[in-house]
Amino acid sequence: MARPLASGAVDATVTVPGSKSVTNRGLVLAALSAEPGWLRRPLRSRDTLLMAEALRTLGVGIEETASSSSDAAGQPGGGEAWRVIPAGLHGPATIDVGNAGTVMRFLPPVAALADGPIRFDGDPRSYERPLGGVIDALRALGARIDDDNRGALPMTVFGSGGLDGGRVEIDASSSSQFVSALLLSAPRFNQGVEVRHVGAALPSMPHIRMTVDMLRSVGAQVDTPEAGGEPNVWRVTPGALLGRDLVVEPDLSNAQPFLAAALVTGGRVTIPDWPEHTTQPGDALREIFTTMGGSCELTDRGLTFTGSGRIHGIDVDLSEVGELTPGIAAVAALADSPPRCAGWRTSGCTRPTGWPPSPRSLNEPRRRCHRDRGRSAHPPASPARRGLPHLRGPPAGHRRGDHRPGRRRCAGGERRHHRQDAAGLPGDVDGHARPGGRAGPERLRLTPPCAATERTPTRTTSASAPTPRATAPAPTAAPSTRTRAKAWS
Repeated sequence: MARPLASGAVDATVTVPGSKSVTNRGLVLAALSAEPGWLRRPLRSRDTLLMAEALRTLGVGIEETASSSSDAAGQPGGGEAWRVIPAGLHGPATIDVGNAGTVMRFLPPVAALADGPIRFDGDPRSYERPLGGVIDALRALGARIDDDNRGALPMTVFGSGGLDGGRVEIDASSSSQFVSALLLSAPRFNQGVEVRHVGAALPSMPHIRMTVDMLRSVGAQVDTPEAGGEPNVWRVTPGALLGRDLVVEPDLSNAQPFLAAALVTGGRVTIPDWPEHTTQPGDALREIFTTMGGSCELTDRGLTFTGSGRIHGIDVDLSEVGELTPGIAAVAALADSPPRCAGWRTSGCTRPTGWPPSPRSLNEPRRRCHRDRGRSAHPPASPARRGLPHLRGPPAGHRRGDHRPGRRRCAGGERRHHRQDAAGLPGDVDGHARPGGRAGPERLRLTPPCAATERTPTRTTSASAPTPRATAPAPTAAPSTRTRAKAWS
């Protein structure tokens, strides 16, 4: 596989795909509306196609169209469009969630509004992901659910054609999607809903704000803590939702590796259609990467980001933008001063060992620390300090249990895979905690550049050298995980 090596300053315009978070929220709201609506320039991915197919299974009509104009994709709202036609929700039906958190969490409340049993199943990895918060909340609101007391998939929701709704307490510290799932369907509940979060700090608040803004855009009345309401309490009034014509924003988090490339190489990258106002967590990249040494200009064309050739350390709180952590850490490894990142939480795991840190990808030694005391690392003195880093990714078999952190093609490493198997640490997306993981903030500390530590050469024996005993060689054991990780450090 070709490695992302830049021979000089990059200069490019990169169109990133639509936001999965916006696309799937838009599909749910359009399906629950009182009239047809449109989603223009939606993201076409496994997660969004699973959401669309699940809604079709429940009776919703979704027509996919594309403009015949060759330049329509470059115009606002041009390109692919999905027309969503609401209909009576019904079962019996079986929904395949794959490994999509938005599908497995957003659709059980919708299924409770259907008439008939709706079974949810998915990939083996989906059985490990937290779902108990949504299940318990729906039961408290009047839904009947059979999950064999697992608090996870597979399960069956026995829809009765409606749901009472009302007040419910929920611990959403493991996933902000628990709150969003209840809010999205709440206008169709008989009494609406009052969701009260009672657990530790919520991860990924921007995604809850996204849900609230999208609800308001289709006519829902939502009271939030930011609007003067009670802390950690959201209220949605019952009422009809309006069909809208929604243009899906680009996924700003997916722009991170390209902006990072401009920052690292001292180049320039333009991302078309960057929104002036948005609730996406990825919008924080403008401030973060500018503080680290770049500059940005937002025009009608989009966002143009320019690197200065120098990367500065920062003191930043990442607790609300956990999905940006891997890329920021990779760039921070090249900083000229020690960065400090509070609220350490990647999208895949709350533990620092949940994904490969950038100093490993740059083939430099890393100092291990206790997880509660943070992490220190030695950014490389060469060749990255001379301008451009030598990029090398993890071994082909090094995979974790979630796709999100591993999909970033960051400045400090190479993307080797998109989907990852379930053999490693189970994680989550959209700013979620690993089941049973630590919910509190962690610290990331990276020390300034220093001289690279030489590797101790491995002793080898010549093939012609005499062997001490004339015995058959023992089978070579596969290296342990620790050995493989050490060789990669």
